[in-house]
Amino acid sequence: MDDLARLKKKQKRSWSSFIMMDIFTLLLTILCFLVAEVDARAVIPIVFLTAAALAGYVDYRIVSLKIEMLERQHS
Repeated sequence: MDDLARLKKKQKRSWSSFIMMDIFTLLLTILCFLVAEVDARAVIPIVFLTAAALAGYVDYRIVSLKIEMLERQHS
């Protein structure tokens, strides 16, 4: 059960990380469109932040699936 508790803690961190990156990406996108003249250089950070947010979501899903698998094994 120690693995299950550790994975649930990691799941919360993964979800928080995903939400923070999503919000930060959204704010940066709005800032680029409102303040800056949007060109290729302004889009590069948005692409990287979007990729980081998606990676955070994938990490969250992997951890969630591991938790489900462990819970099935213990029941």
